[in-house]
Amino acid sequence: MKTERAGIILIGLLTVFVTIGAVTPPEFNPVGKWKFSAPDAPYPYGTGLLEVKMDEEDVGVTISFEDVEYKLYGESVKFEENVLAFSLFIDGVDISLSMKFIDKDKLSGKAVYYDGAIPLTANREKE
Repeated sequence: MKTERAGIILIGLLTVFVTIGAVTPPEFNPVGKWKFSAPDAPYPYGTGLLEVKMDEEDVGVTISFEDVEYKLYGESVKFEENVLAFSLFIDGVDISLSMKFIDKDKLSGKAVYYDGAIPLTANREKE
């Protein structure tokens, strides 16, 4: 009787742990360099490199474009619930970017500005 009861309790505990593991989404790490592509963006802003840095309190984003020599710094950068979001000011236009993890090495999202939204993707650069 005691063995049967212990077995039922053990199975119950295992079920709870497996359920919690299945419900909790994985945490992704945005830190690193990401090659991004936004094919519908105007030239020269369609491809480049996104670099994400993070310390205990802050997230920072730097963007460089393949055919432009300057870098831009993301403003109001947030990383919550596996979504990286920030804003940029390019050529007099405010742009809000939001990208969600597809897997540990791929982001997908959009850049929203006054005239609509442009889809974009980013793949982690291997070190």
